[in-house]
Amino acid sequence: MYEISVIVACYNSEKYIHRCINALLAQTLASGIQIIAIDDGSQDKTLSILREYEEKHAHVKVLANEFNCGSGATKNRGVSAAEGRYIGFCDSDDYVDANYYEGLLNAAISFDADMACSGIVLEEKGVKTYHRLEENNLYRLAQGDNKENKDDEPYLVDAEMVFGHWSISSACTKLFKREIAKKYQFHEGVCDDIPAIPPAVAYAKKIVFCPTLYYHYIIRTGSLEHSGFSEHRLFIADRFLETADIIETDTMNTRCVYLLFLQVILPTINNICAIPSFSEKMNYLRKFRERLGDKAISFWDVCKNDYINIYLNRFTGQAAFYYYTLYALFFGSDFEGLERHLLDWGLKSEKYTPKVSVVIPVYNGSDYLRDAIDSVLRQTYKNIEIIVVNDGSSDDGATEAIALSYGEKIRYFYKENGGVATALNLGIEKMSGDYFSWLSHDDFYEKEKIECQIEALRIKTDYSAVVYCGYTVTNAAGEPHHEMLPSSMYNKEWLQVPLFPVFRGLLNGCCLLIHRQSFAKGGRFATDLRTTQDYDMWFRLLREEHVLYVDRSLVFSRTHAEQGSVQEKGHEEECSKLWIRLMDDLTDSEKIDFEGSVYQFYMNTHNFLYTHTPYHKASSYALEKMQEHEADECKEKRNDLRDQFDVTRNDVSNEVAVIRQKPIIRLKQSFQEIGLLQTVRKAFRWALKRVIRCVKEWHHKLVYTNRVKRDCEE
Repeated sequence: MYEISVIVACYNSEKYIHRCINALLAQTLASGIQIIAIDDGSQDKTLSILREYEEKHAHVKVLANEFNCGSGATKNRGVSAAEGRYIGFCDSDDYVDANYYEGLLNAAISFDADMACSGIVLEEKGVKTYHRLEENNLYRLAQGDNKENKDDEPYLVDAEMVFGHWSISSACTKLFKREIAKKYQFHEGVCDDIPAIPPAVAYAKKIVFCPTLYYHYIIRTGSLEHSGFSEHRLFIADRFLETADIIETDTMNTRCVYLLFLQVILPTINNICAIPSFSEKMNYLRKFRERLGDKAISFWDVCKNDYINIYLNRFTGQAAFYYYTLYALFFGSDFEGLERHLLDWGLKSEKYTPKVSVVIPVYNGSDYLRDAIDSVLRQTYKNIEIIVVNDGSSDDGATEAIALSYGEKIRYFYKENGGVATALNLGIEKMSGDYFSWLSHDDFYEKEKIECQIEALRIKTDYSAVVYCGYTVTNAAGEPHHEMLPSSMYNKEWLQVPLFPVFRGLLNGCCLLIHRQSFAKGGRFATDLRTTQDYDMWFRLLREEHVLYVDRSLVFSRTHAEQGSVQEKGHEEECSKLWIRLMDDLTDSEKIDFEGSVYQFYMNTHNFLYTHTPYHKASSYALEKMQEHEADECKEKRNDLRDQFDVTRNDVSNEVAVIRQKPIIRLKQSFQEIGLLQTVRKAFRWALKRVIRCVKEWHHKLVYTNRVKRDCEE
């Protein structure tokens, strides 16, 4: 008996079948593998090629359908003929690495698992893209697990984890115990994998994932999956509903069905909406909605299917709004509204594609400049100009040579050395775009950086707003170290308050997108500041403009020994002076609007500076100002307490007299009628909370005061 039987369904595969079968013959577990190749009525030489392999290798078994039956029927025939303890699948135009099946088998045996699964490599025209099961996984994200998993050893996963990845319906990335593979039949028609693979995954009691193993999936133009949308694809609605019934009947696992809905149905709606012809698009949407019937509405219930928000959060702000509205109108069968939504979105997309000027100031940047320029050229948003400003580099022309090598792809300017601020100001002067985006020569962009920020402007239709995002800190080689995502530290509502990201140090200059008119209001970068010209500018700009936050890390910020903040002497001194000036420049009314009171503003600013920065002078200054306003804060709180308990003796006497006139059994009702009981309770709870808060604030202040004194003594 074989350890593994691998099913290979073949149809007109003469161009690819050699690579597939040879890869299976080269398996390190070759003696324990049975290869069952089924020809599905091919019109080329596929069958004769398979017969040659069968004659040479005893563990290769070839079957032939008399006529073309389809992939599902062919796989079912292969499963029936399989003799192995475990059953796997490989498409005839794909291939696997030599250790693929041995790795899956060993993992399955070690964990006594019903199923083992792998990652998948998408190959298109020689370009390989690797996808692991835990990456961008809806189930994993729903659990709050956002950390990168670098463990290369196999480990057990939940069925929901497999459903949380887009490869859930792929038979080829999985190895099944024989009895589970035989339990569920492939559909003998379009979308054959769905009724077989997801139910088997849901039914499996133990599933092991092998992080280092990958199935190689070849993307071919002209295949069913990649030949555009056709009416056959609408049958996916029928397959999904059938599969949902199977899973709910056999396993009662509704969460797996919810995840399958997001992996199968919503992407199909997206594919329909990508059809160029508007009338054809609407026709397919109506037919697909009709096929899904009323049951589909229950799967699009945000209250029940909590994975929906996770699914939408993977899009940028504008795209998330677009898709949520699209799905809501679709499942609500509001096709008039859906038509208006699609038309309106098309108009928005066509109307607002402003030109963006990416300004790259550089000084002696030959080590990293090429990475920066290339990252802009790779942007998915195309209406971009690149302006490179050479700030008087002294590296024997190395920086200039790199810039000039790009020819007309960039606009290049040279100036005498004057600092980053002067180079940025020259770039702003020379830019022809509507928006300014800064890129340091040693940093680089995520390919969707500009597109995501323009989308945020489109959805808010607030085109003068300043847009910012998160960033990823890397080492000198550009390898990611950690992600700085403001939403992981603060509420998103606060991140839209204009000056909040300034006073919490959340802004990286390269993360911003700024309309050119903002510079007319806020001025240019201060040339007398060598390392703090950015925060000086952001303070001036964000006092005048709205701010939009894009909840993604879209910039890679490189740290190395030669960068300006490291090389410049007096960096910390300059930063402390800037922070003190920013605190002084804000009016008391602005501080109150920002933090609720002047005292609270200085306390929170001091806490931030003391715990997150080395700017001790600025931190001490904020502490001194906080102490100056402490008396006013306490007086205000006492007045608030007095107002809450402003019930006179006559008021109480009158209410008691009313109560005494009523039967004792109606005492509670009487209190409710006069409202006194609720008033006293509410006031007492409020007062207690205020007292606790005051004690905490005084204790917090005392701790920080003692810490500052201790640091000064040291």
